[in-house]
Amino acid sequence: MQYVVVGEPEDAIIIGDMEVPLDVIVHSTHASWALINLMLSIFGVILASYITISTILTERRKKDDEKFAEAKKDEKDNSIKHNRALWLIIPIATAIAAAILFILTQNIRLSMVWLDRWTVVHIILFSVGLIATLLMWTRKDKEKDDKTTTRESGEI
Repeated sequence: MQYVVVGEPEDAIIIGDMEVPLDVIVHSTHASWALINLMLSIFGVILASYITISTILTERRKKDDEKFAEAKKDEKDNSIKHNRALWLIIPIATAIAAAILFILTQNIRLSMVWLDRWTVVHIILFSVGLIATLLMWTRKDKEKDDKTTTRESGEI
């Protein structure tokens, strides 16, 4: 370590070492945790919770509607429900994986940085959950359009 001494030897003031700090993300020599990883994990859990709650409420509404209407179920309806369940499981699984990954790789007692080497994995997990959610909503909208078209044409 080099120190800078200012003034005469009797009144010497030691300013500190002359080391230039390195980039914390790439060359981190000290342990830390990343804030972006925490945010992505929390957003993933919130997204999965919202999807689960909205799906449960939607299914309850459908069951109430089916009590008053004739309930005919064919293979197409069963495959649609199976696909919807698959698109529901993906965001939940990625949210759980992101939360577990954060707990295992990030120690929040250490100093905080914005990004670290696990941020890419958290971004991928959140992106997969978000894409699955968007595809699930797109398919729901498409199914609603198909049902309204079928009802308008007189086919049931």
